Amino acid sequence: MRTSVRNILAFRMLYASISLSAVAEVAAAQTVTYTYDALGRLTGADYPAGASTKYVYDAAGNRTSVVSIQSPIAVNDAISTNSNTSKSFDPRINDSDPQGGALTIVSVDGPPVGSAIITGGGTGITYAPPIGSIGLATFDYTIRNPQNATATARVTVTILNQGPVAVADSVTTAYNTPVTFNPLSNDYDREGDDKTLVSVSTPSSGSTSFNPAGPSITYTPANGFSGAATFTYVVADHEGAAGTGTVTVAVSPQANSPPVANNDILYFMLDNPGNTHFYGEIYGWRQNDYDPDAGDVIFLDSISGNSNFYILTSPSGGKTLRYSGAIGSGHQSVNYTIADSSGATDSARIDVYFYAD
Repeated sequence: MRTSVRNILAFRMLYASISLSAVAEVAAAQTVTYTYDALGRLTGADYPAGASTKYVYDAAGNRTSVVSIQSPIAVNDAISTNSNTSKSFDPRINDSDPQGGALTIVSVDGPPVGSAIITGGGTGITYAPPIGSIGLATFDYTIRNPQNATATARVTVTILNQGPVAVADSVTTAYNTPVTFNPLSNDYDREGDDKTLVSVSTPSSGSTSFNPAGPSITYTPANGFSGAATFTYVVADHEGAAGTGTVTVAVSPQANSPPVANNDILYFMLDNPGNTHFYGEIYGWRQNDYDPDAGDVIFLDSISGNSNFYILTSPSGGKTLRYSGAIGSGHQSVNYTIADSSGATDSARIDVYFYAD
């Protein structure tokens, strides 16, 4: 037997004359090793990619070739995906074919957890985990080269737990009134895990406290505050994954309280004991009227019951109660109504006594 090594580009062939062993010469390009029998006939060719061709001869000297093809090399893969989330990938990226041929995915064993399908005409795989599942899943796939040689490898999928989804909450409460609510009522966990209220932040106004066992949050408005206050809370599942939600509390303005008008008895001394008429302002009647709402302004709205009384409005909008006419027996009365800035009203009676010193 004689063996030679030929450079594919240089076509150089060397012979081993005594041992008949292969002589390898590494040139600028790859080499092909040829083997000959004692009669000088070609019996084999080994190619760099691993393929080989063997030649056999019958009694008449006719040659028959037998081609040997190496199988592709399939390497195990490890991927990860979130729960409830499909993952598409190409497992061939780390696989190879000794002949340099294109590899095609021809089969996927059904995984015990979830499902896997071939996509892209054999160029990829899509794995779908079961709803709510986390942990590990495995399945095998098989690749094939152009010479129909196959290889199988295993894919290990890590299904990752996802944190709860905290949905924003909107809450309303009355002026100076605490409100307690469950912020987790509209939250959910992708895997269906139980949820726990972990913490609550300091609000933009007011204060908060929380009860994990409730679960509940109590928001207390700052004294005298009205408007919107915001804060956040953290909810976690039993794996420790967490989500953060935002709460907006609308604190209503203080409810308007109507003014309070109280009856009045007023005395006015006449300039002259013989006077039978009086012309001037009736003052002092507002001293015992008030509005429960701090800072709210009250004003004279209307009068009735005595035409000698009238309201005088100044250029600046101020209103005064005046009297013009006969005083009769010296006792006159009128009904009046006061109003606040919100339009709430109350009424009372004024009794005026005119006397001479």
